[in-house]
Amino acid sequence: MLKFFRKHARGWFMIGILGIIIIVFVLYFGSNRGGRSSNVIATIDRKAISEAEFHNEYEKNLDMVRLRLGGKLTPELLKKMDLKKKTYNDLLNRNIILAKAADLNINVSDEELRNSITSLPVLQTNGTFDESKFKQILRYNRMSAEDFESLHKADMITYKIESLVREGVKISDKEVYDLYVLQNQKININFMQISGNDIKNKITPTPAELEDYLKSNSNVFRIPEQIKIQYIYFPGDSFSQNVSDSDIKSYYESNKDKYKAKDGKQLSLSGAQGSITKEIKKTRGLPQAYSDARKARDVIYQEDNMESYGNKNNLKIHNLDFFSINKPPQEFESVKNFAETVMDLQKNEISKVMAAENGYYLLKVVDIKPAYVPKLNTIENEVRQRFIESETKILAEKEAQ
Repeated sequence: MLKFFRKHARGWFMIGILGIIIIVFVLYFGSNRGGRSSNVIATIDRKAISEAEFHNEYEKNLDMVRLRLGGKLTPELLKKMDLKKKTYNDLLNRNIILAKAADLNINVSDEELRNSITSLPVLQTNGTFDESKFKQILRYNRMSAEDFESLHKADMITYKIESLVREGVKISDKEVYDLYVLQNQKININFMQISGNDIKNKITPTPAELEDYLKSNSNVFRIPEQIKIQYIYFPGDSFSQNVSDSDIKSYYESNKDKYKAKDGKQLSLSGAQGSITKEIKKTRGLPQAYSDARKARDVIYQEDNMESYGNKNNLKIHNLDFFSINKPPQEFESVKNFAETVMDLQKNEISKVMAAENGYYLLKVVDIKPAYVPKLNTIENEVRQRFIESETKILAEKEAQ
């Protein structure tokens, strides 16, 4: 087939065939790709909200949640927060308010916007606008100055709309009086309390009842999946060179606000020297630590022997017994997406290089213990206690009725 194409590549027949193929690709694949990238998920007052806009907003919200919670963010907690629904609702609300603002000719001038941004406390140093902080926030949130201004302008318009609504709400004297009466009125009641302790003493569950309760409430007693790992830690501060006095002084002058005593007063250069030295060593050593971690992973992946590599290169091999993926040990709390990364690993598989606050981790899954419900004889006291509490509520309610 290839010989046929080469032989007739310059003929009119092949030019026609290639033309048809190109047209098919443009019409089919080109149009489909464009459709996917511009999918509309909602329309507010003839303004379309695209799927790409939603995903950008979702990623920004997700980064903020990760920054706030750090290692405490678990897949279950993220699911419970329903961040996608919140992002969708926020996008709708914002666009509805902006559409209403356009109807009412409510806008924010360039001068208002500039004064508001330069007055933000988070962008100020000693009461004046700090451009370096502004650029730092833009870099962290992966947005341009134009994007930041656009979002802040939308917030200012939203505030103006809310102010109009508040100012337009009138409350009568009677409504104020009725609320006062409701909040301050007092009543006398008689009541009888059913003592749970008296009822508990009457409950004596049989082994069969406990077994049935365990089966009916297995999710309460289920032990989640656990893993056993080996890991090597590559700390950034162990790879750096000596730090000069001039380096320490220069760093101190640029970051004075970071170093304060417990009473809030500014630390002197000598008082902050130890912390600064450690910070500089970590910053300089992290690139080398990452390089060494990458090299270690490549070798261990090929040879499939972490202990051998550690012994050969004087690296300490840490062994951790079984633990729940959703409750990682303390040393992994600063590792971003630790649970998601580990859940994808199989037994004897090496992880990717995992970044932590002060270094890098490389781990190997030694064993995996699937989720299971323990036998009654191993957790009988816990099952009995929960059974009695459950029955107490039921009996107390019946007696009260």
